[in-house]
Amino acid sequence: MLRPLIALVAVLGLSFPAVAGTRATYRSASGDQLQIEVADSGEVRVGDPAREDYGVMKGTDFYMVSRGDGQWHVATLENLAAAFDQLVPPIFKGLLGAAAPKPDSTLDITTKGMREVAGFTGTVFEISGMADRTIEAVISNDPELAPLGKALGRFMEATYVLTAPMLGAASADMITDSRQLFALGTPLEAQDGFKLEKFEKADVPAARTALPAQPATVDQIVAAMRRAMPVGR
Repeated sequence: MLRPLIALVAVLGLSFPAVAGTRATYRSASGDQLQIEVADSGEVRVGDPAREDYGVMKGTDFYMVSRGDGQWHVATLENLAAAFDQLVPPIFKGLLGAAAPKPDSTLDITTKGMREVAGFTGTVFEISGMADRTIEAVISNDPELAPLGKALGRFMEATYVLTAPMLGAASADMITDSRQLFALGTPLEAQDGFKLEKFEKADVPAARTALPAQPATVDQIVAAMRRAMPVGR
């Protein structure tokens, strides 16, 4: 019964629904996982599938999503940076703006050859000056991976914004260096960091990139941060 049905589909030129989305899985040496899902719409979700905090990219807008006190919290990366600027010495002003030029970086980048990772060929770079270290990274310019690289780059920026209270101006320096790194392409592997383990076609439902709450304003984020600060600060 199945064989005639398949033949009929072929004759009529019909096809089964295509899976247009993609899913990439990165893993660190310690076993931590980072998953990037790209929906057919172009929207992206990035984060550890075992955690409730993650990032969502819609067009050029990047949102951080987390859960606390029994409810969902959503904020744009720009609003988070602006809120931190009100609570710590200004370090992000203009840096995250869509129209802001990419700041110059002091990274020293040297090409060391080619390497294949998870079926993709990338250029091996030796990068000096990132957090006062020299690391090796494999970067790909495959167009199929470009959406992953853009979302991953924004996710890294969000991570550095969230460390601003502890690292201060060093967070802004990390964003500067990170932007130069991601300008090279999509990282496949980074020394002491994540390595692309799997890249596959996947059905990514719209619910995966839907925001679970309204994005908070800068004033709302500042108020929440003040409430979370220890008494006396």
